[in-house]
Amino acid sequence: MTPVYQDIPRIYTAVAECFACFIYVFLLKKRRNVKTLVLFSVLFFVYQGILLVSTGNVSNTYWIPIMIAAFLSMWIYLRLCCSGSWTFIGYMTAAAFLQAELAASLEWQLHSYLFFYRRLPHVFIPVLFIVVYIAAFSAFYFFEKLIAKEQGAEINGREFILAFCITVFSFAFSNLSFVDSSLPFTSQSIKDIFNIRTLVDGMGLGILYAYQNYIEETRLKNELTFIQTILDSQYKNFQNYRESIEVVHIKYHDLKHQIEALRAEEDPEKRRQWINSMENELELYEINFNTGNKVLDTILSGRQLLCKKYDIHSTYVVDGSKLDFITESDICSIFGNILDNAIEAVQKVTDSEKRLIHLRTSTQRRFIVIECENYFTGELRMDNGVPLTTKENSGYHGYGIKSIRYTIKKYGGNVVIEPDKNWFRITILIPVQK
Repeated sequence: MTPVYQDIPRIYTAVAECFACFIYVFLLKKRRNVKTLVLFSVLFFVYQGILLVSTGNVSNTYWIPIMIAAFLSMWIYLRLCCSGSWTFIGYMTAAAFLQAELAASLEWQLHSYLFFYRRLPHVFIPVLFIVVYIAAFSAFYFFEKLIAKEQGAEINGREFILAFCITVFSFAFSNLSFVDSSLPFTSQSIKDIFNIRTLVDGMGLGILYAYQNYIEETRLKNELTFIQTILDSQYKNFQNYRESIEVVHIKYHDLKHQIEALRAEEDPEKRRQWINSMENELELYEINFNTGNKVLDTILSGRQLLCKKYDIHSTYVVDGSKLDFITESDICSIFGNILDNAIEAVQKVTDSEKRLIHLRTSTQRRFIVIECENYFTGELRMDNGVPLTTKENSGYHGYGIKSIRYTIKKYGGNVVIEPDKNWFRITILIPVQK
């Protein structure tokens, strides 16, 4: 006996599309409060149901525009609720659309087989619907969590177009038999048509997941490569600063001897003015940090020279003896990036009295606490915990902060960034290690 299959009720498809979108609302960074999210979700659910149910009997000519309208409504809903560029949200919408197609196709194929062919009592229809949808969307949620997308990660146009093409081709081939069963890759058997639809939707979603994982791995690899470049650069800077400091100290001692010679000047007033002038000049370059960590001493000395150059007032209360468990390159990365970001920010402050940087370290219980705050002017916008850059080369924005986070993560620590009015504060917690 040939099983009697029917087309999927439009309400089943509408529910599946809504559930697929709800997954991403849970996973992605929200741009609305809870009440607004609930309101948008209810309106989206109602609209999607009306759109698909009211057009259930249209001809094939209008069926494609209706599915495009359904896709656009999913994209608009996610765009209103979740943070991210239009390409990022479009990529997630493509994945949600395929998830909905697969879940609805799988459920209705089982429904047709069990209730039309095996004559299962219709009282179990709601049970099958609930079980299949819960299982399917739980699996989708698991896979989305497994592919650790960076919140707010950028999807470029090429990646979005490819994901969109995967979705379009999967949807087209899975439904091609319903349009014209005489075409290649189609079937005239109703059972085979349902098998093709479910299998093609499943393979399309699998390809999209594989591509999504590839994107994340490539992005992570590129970031790690760039961060490693920053680490190497910071370490080279440390070596350069060490050489510069040595030259400054040599010059300092040479000038000290010259001052002794100038004391032989016969004119007392001229000699006094000359000596005082040279000593005042020397004080600008006399830097002698003794934090208990030679690497940190060199970094602070180098940055202090920059602060003097740009008329920046900086204070340091640092105990470097507690940082012995951190490698030299990591100390360079942490403190070098912190101070470089702070110096860059305060350089833009026109009022020299407000060019302020405060760096301090302390030990609280079993944690090393590193705090740095600096004054800044203008509007500071944050994206996923990273300040948005004002540099022309925005493609590498936030890599200083990412380098710090990457380094701190190796020691099981945490980084917190707290802009407060005109003060930018970064706090680092590192568990004390032997």
